[in-house]
Order: sequence, then structure tokens, then C-alpha cells
Amino acid sequence: MTPKPVFQKGKSTTLANDEADTTLIALVNIVNNIKDHVFSGPDVVLTVGGLVISGQVIPNWLWFQSIQENHREARLELGNNLSEEAQGWEIFFENIRNQFIARRDEMDKIQEVVDSIPERYQSAILDADETAYIHLKNAKVFSPGQNPLPGNGMYWRGQISAVTGWSFGLLSSPKEG
Repeated sequence: MTPKPVFQKGKSTTLANDEADTTLIALVNIVNNIKDHVFSGPDVVLTVGGLVISGQVIPNWLWFQSIQENHREARLELGNNLSEEAQGWEIFFENIRNQFIARRDEMDKIQEVVDSIPERYQSAILDADETAYIHLKNAKVFSPGQNPLPGNGMYWRGQISAVTGWSFGLLSSPKEG
């Protein structure tokens, strides 16, 4: 199933920086509406606070699910049973993931309603979007003269309003080719 695009008209009202790139916000909205693990977003290169970050855009719910799964795997690898604290973290990540899934489903319903009203009213509803973060997998941080960190990639979450530039593509270190 191909993800249905959700187009944004105007600027997001929840971003700290009103200059946030509306095209990047639209891209993140499209990816956040992916409902299947099989599909992911494109590879991107972001400039954030003087650093370059490269990775694959993934839905917000999948980011939290992946963090939860990695947390569980790390605990089991160490031979630790899930302590009460570890179970608390598992529940925390699962609850956030479920909130994002519920929000995505609500936005699908809102989009259906929006499509049925006159266009002059649509922008008022769509401007209320709360997309403020971009989520990446296999992300690496590049700094001049240094090897990218971490070498094997990581899950990364950042504010869209902090992105000062971006492009499609994936950077690799000289060793990776």
C-alpha cells in the first residue's frame, strides 16, 4: 500500500521557528502516515547546528517502536531479566508509539472531512498540524575531519525547526565508499 500524502498549506503553528521548511514538514507528514513496516521514507542529509546528519526518514511511531525493541534486545543480551525500571521504559516507549498511531488514524479521518469542505476553509484546519520532529534510522553525524558517529548508525530524532538545510541522499564515510 502506497502512503497517502498529507499536504500542508501554510506554516505549522507549533514550531518554535516560523521559518521551518514547509517542504520538509510535508515530507515528514507523508512518512508519518506510513502504516506498514515495509515502507520507509527517503534517505536525507540534514544540516543541524553546524553538523551534518544523514539517515533514512521513518515514521514517528516506528522510531519509538524501534527504540523499545532495541532496549529490550540490549537487556536480554546482557542476560538481565526485565526489571521493574526496564519494564517502565518499555511501557513508556510503547505508550508514545501508540499515541502516534492513534494521532495518525485521527488525522486520516480529519483529512477525509477536510477533503469534503470548501478549499477556503481547508487551510485553517491543516495549519493546525503539530509535526515538529523528524525521525531517522541508520543516522550518522558528520563533523569536518572526523569519522561519522556512530559508525554503524543510530536512531535519531530532531526538531524540524532546527534544520537549516537538507537534501535527498545518503552520506557515507570515505571507508564505506
